[in-house]
Amino acid sequence: MPTMPPLAPTPAQLAWQRDGLGVFFHVGVNTFAGREWSDGSLPPEIFDPSDLDAEEWVVLAAELGARYVVLTAKHHDGFCLWPTSTTDYSVSSSPWRGGDGDLVAEVAAACRRHGLGLGLYLSPWDRHAPEYEDPVAYDALYLAQLRELCTDYGELYELWFDGAAEPLIASGEQTSRQRRTHGESPPDPRTLDPSPPPNGGGPCSNGSPTGRVASSSWRRTRPACSTTTTSAPSTYCWA
Repeated sequence: MPTMPPLAPTPAQLAWQRDGLGVFFHVGVNTFAGREWSDGSLPPEIFDPSDLDAEEWVVLAAELGARYVVLTAKHHDGFCLWPTSTTDYSVSSSPWRGGDGDLVAEVAAACRRHGLGLGLYLSPWDRHAPEYEDPVAYDALYLAQLRELCTDYGELYELWFDGAAEPLIASGEQTSRQRRTHGESPPDPRTLDPSPPPNGGGPCSNGSPTGRVASSSWRRTRPACSTTTTSAPSTYCWA
């Protein structure tokens, strides 16, 4: 039986590996309820940080030696840290910055000022959106959120997707939803055109909340954010 040659990383994948350290920023409605996760029912009005300074976060990450940061733009509760047009469950419905805040924009601007790459995490599981029960409707909503994040905030260094979704994991439905939106052949987020990526995709990191993860996989992935207005992210990560 013929053997397949080992799969080598693309230049973008190799650059990501050499960059080494990155820092996650995770804040949301759960922060103000003393919870790690929530079910999407926490009121957006509780998101009201009095002293939030994205500049301070990014400076600290740079001082630690990080080359990039990843902001959780939306976790499983569905609360969005940017003023998305897809839902009112966002910073726009909070008193923070008088309802005009955009934490993704603030972190993106700080990253540009200090030379760090910007990564964004967008949970496929959304416990607030009623569309989640309808795969077709939710796929459209999720892709619309990807369009906004990939076109409104400049060049992205990395995109993170998360496989958590109880009880859909056991049924396999979460896996099929991920493949439709950003897995085996994710489309361009603006045109829905599943065109080949400009940079060959990035590494996949498959793991679990227990910290048990496999080695980096250099398989080719097709990006969910190949656009003409901003370059495609260097990496696409599944947790």
